[in-house]
Amino acid sequence: MDFTTWMVAPEKIQLVDGKAIFMWDCTGDWRWGFDPDSPGRVFDAERHASWELHSEEMDQFLVHRTVWEVLHSASTRMRATGVSESAVAAITASAEEVQFGAWRWPVPGYRIFMQGDVLIQVVCDDDEDPEWDVDIAAPAPAALADILALPDVEWRR
Repeated sequence: MDFTTWMVAPEKIQLVDGKAIFMWDCTGDWRWGFDPDSPGRVFDAERHASWELHSEEMDQFLVHRTVWEVLHSASTRMRATGVSESAVAAITASAEEVQFGAWRWPVPGYRIFMQGDVLIQVVCDDDEDPEWDVDIAAPAPAALADILALPDVEWRR
């Protein structure tokens, strides 16, 4: 599954600055690699920046990367921007947060929640006057009925 990132085929993995690049973002601006001498450690970097040790080990990173890809590739998706903190609290009230490490990509501070078959991503879009961008994914529209009923949120599908 490669929607926001793409995995490098094992036979095409190459070393760059001592790291074996195994994944790129879809624009080719961000990359992930591992140290061949310690393959459980993940590193990330923008294309021409220095490698930094990722906050998660490879096994956890790959599980969380899969959650991310499912959220962005689901057949039923909707998005709202400029969502208030109180509306985010209502949207995520009965959901459980996926405990990601401190990822730097796509932006620091984003969060993902799960509520049954529904995935909810929240990203702060302004540090000075906090409003949130919210993306929701589900296997079918019926799973979103309760969230769609919340007032003061304008969803785009």
